[in-house]
Amino acid sequence: MDFKKRVLIITGNGKGKTTASIGIIIRSLGHKKRVALIKFFKGQKSGEDKILKKLGIEIYKFGQEQFFNPKKIPKTLKRKIQQGWEQTQKLSEQVDLLIMDEVNLALAGDLIKKEEVKNFIKNSKAHLVFTGRFAPLWLKRLADTVSEIKDIKHKYQNGGGPEKGIEW
Repeated sequence: MDFKKRVLIITGNGKGKTTASIGIIIRSLGHKKRVALIKFFKGQKSGEDKILKKLGIEIYKFGQEQFFNPKKIPKTLKRKIQQGWEQTQKLSEQVDLLIMDEVNLALAGDLIKKEEVKNFIKNSKAHLVFTGRFAPLWLKRLADTVSEIKDIKHKYQNGGGPEKGIEW
């Protein structure tokens, strides 16, 4: 069977976008594919990082540990996002699967230019997975598969905070 590049989008307000992309990583590893994970906006350590590193997955983080207002992204974080995009372009030549976790927020906020992403998709030979809320319509139109995770109920709505092993 020939290798045909695919573009997948996992978006929506519900919990589980990153978790779904990790499932794709596991499947790819099972078929001996080369995989990389780039995390945009996220800088904190998480449970999945520990396991993925044991499995030999390179994880690149371009974010910060503390919360930020998506409507007022700090300049330092904007610079990290740009550095992450540069790393993404380099990695796409070296892997079969490239997960870009939370990149959709950067696209929606125009922190990464639409034309750059379109050219990247066109020229990349890797399977590409874009995760995060607010996937732009133009990106959804370019994708082969788009999944939207819907938020029905979450403990945050009742004042609950993130829980180790569940949210991180």
